[in-house]
Amino acid sequence: MPKIQLEVTPCDPAPIAPAGNPSNDLETVLPSGLITIQFVPLLQPEERSLVGYEAQDRAVVLNASTGQQMALLLLYNQELIPSDFGEDIYFTATTYQDASRRYGVLKLSKRSGRWDLEYTWLGIGWYGGCLVQVQ
Repeated sequence: MPKIQLEVTPCDPAPIAPAGNPSNDLETVLPSGLITIQFVPLLQPEERSLVGYEAQDRAVVLNASTGQQMALLLLYNQELIPSDFGEDIYFTATTYQDASRRYGVLKLSKRSGRWDLEYTWLGIGWYGGCLVQVQ
């Protein structure tokens, strides 16, 4: 999985999240300065899928629990993601609730050569992809 080095400028120390976000406390504020991020596989070699709620727990264990801040950072700086990388990238630390009262998280998916920010439910199976680890 690729590693990326990037410069993060100081900003508001509060994580960006909608009001009433139940898991806002899971997201750590990105440090300022030069950081390295690495994409880590979501699934273990013997696994075929993982339910989103289990993925949130795994992200914490892997120290790869990033949320909306990291999703927006990569969305607006897509040139940092290697062009041949095509796996979905999940951001499990910021949880949202949709109009149907289902919980979900953000993910970046590659469509037609560009990365799009999407919402995916936690109650369904995820069949691959990766998480972002800040080192």
